[in-house]
Amino acid sequence: MASGGGGDFHSSSYQAAKIALLMEPEKRLGLDEWKEKKEEDARARMDDAEAQMEAYKRELERDRERRLARGVNHRDLAEKQKEKDRERERRHRKEKKHRRERHRHRERDARGQSDSDSDDSRERRRHRKSHKSDRDRDRRERDRD
Repeated sequence: MASGGGGDFHSSSYQAAKIALLMEPEKRLGLDEWKEKKEEDARARMDDAEAQMEAYKRELERDRERRLARGVNHRDLAEKQKEKDRERERRHRKEKKHRRERHRHRERDARGQSDSDSDDSRERRRHRKSHKSDRDRDRRERDRD
């Protein structure tokens, strides 16, 4: 395998080994052997998939058993818990409202305002709120159109 340039790129022993390798017949699988190998691979993949499916089914069954062990239909317990949460939230809102009112009374007393002054300010706030709700209602009506 000498090149036209005059130099050998490989040794003569390498060239002889390369020629011998090229002269050997290729080790290819025959059609029947190839089909058998593909079937074995498919069976192995199918076995893996079946094993995974069985493991998943066992997990679902354990979960199902755990849930059934609690008994049938615990909606009543969930409703009781929801009612407790609602009641707790109501109490919290009431307490918060009372704290705000006490705070306002203390501030008013500290500033020395009279009851008539606080009535005027309450009336102004109520009047402001009613205008705000009117604006909101008008805006919602415009958005619908």
